[in-house]
Amino acid sequence: MKSNLLFKTIFRVLLVLLLSCCILALSSCLNDIPQSRPNDEKLEYSINADGNTCTVTGLGTYSSKYLIIPENIDGYTVTAIAEYAFQRTNIETFSGADTITTIGKYAFQNCKQLQTVVIPNTVTEIGEHCFEYCENLHSINLPSNLKNIKTFTFAECKSIEIMFLPEGIVEIGDAAFYACEYMTSVNIPNTVETIGKGAFLGCYYLQDIVIPNGVTTIGAAAFSVCLSLTNIHFPASVVNVGEAVISSNSLTSIDVDGNNPILSSVDGHLYSNNNTVFISYACAKPDTSFVIPEGVKKILKMSFATCINLQIISIPKSVYYIGSQIFFTSPNIETIYYDGTVDDWKMILKAPDWNEETKSTFIIICTDGTIAMDGTVTYN
Repeated sequence: MKSNLLFKTIFRVLLVLLLSCCILALSSCLNDIPQSRPNDEKLEYSINADGNTCTVTGLGTYSSKYLIIPENIDGYTVTAIAEYAFQRTNIETFSGADTITTIGKYAFQNCKQLQTVVIPNTVTEIGEHCFEYCENLHSINLPSNLKNIKTFTFAECKSIEIMFLPEGIVEIGDAAFYACEYMTSVNIPNTVETIGKGAFLGCYYLQDIVIPNGVTTIGAAAFSVCLSLTNIHFPASVVNVGEAVISSNSLTSIDVDGNNPILSSVDGHLYSNNNTVFISYACAKPDTSFVIPEGVKKILKMSFATCINLQIISIPKSVYYIGSQIFFTSPNIETIYYDGTVDDWKMILKAPDWNEETKSTFIIICTDGTIAMDGTVTYN
């Protein structure tokens, strides 16, 4: 009995010692994990003119890839992120305090590892080129107080698939979403009035686009080379449209509101309202030939771009101007039938590159002769 009691006592003493050692070791490990960022790990900033607020200008000694901008630094309220502040850094996520109102141009440009961005609703301005070339950015929320998406803001953000734009945005700037190749869907709010030049140029997989009644201006090439677009509707409110506004080899129809003052749709193709200007061909139609109606005076830039099926186009004598690259990436165009003489054809004002990317065997057949690609004329 005594030996058993002695054994139990020794066992308890050893167990207490063992537990004490474990607790000390665990305490030492916990002490090694920082409970907050070290005092010497701090974002760079500059003090604003009011003496109370500051602008974040760079990472400084901040080493985490998860960028969180606080409400204040050293007692100064953070109200802005400077131009170029985090350009080409390796941050993976960004979120900011709701004291921030401005993010400067180029602030996150070329952040190749950036994937997720949460912008507080207090932000009213995001600068040009801000997230350009952020090729892994796939999740971003835009603030409800934003009015403009500026030039090249999200250009070449190749991982964005769905983009939600909040109500209140008035302008989508030039090339704002240029070459967002994998973006399949974007909503355009009812508040938008202007869609800039090349705003969605090269968005290859963009399938759904609704232009709301209220948009007045659509810039040149705004929806050009959007190769998955099957249909687009221009509302009555649109009164300014740039050249090469749309091209898609999936486009089956271009629709125009009957009350639109400058545009019209004939057989699914886009013309000016009085049908004197040919703007764009619906390239997914299976036809191999197309006749431009008599009365058309101008054929605008890239009007037959990305047309795979077309081989023959008939041009009336009424045409006096042909824009540049009208057959851009349309490899099968081989013959133009022109309803006038060779001399009449030569009198037409043409852009120097009007027939770029046509076949070497491309010919123009006039009423009195044939013009070869090299300009040689064979008269009847």
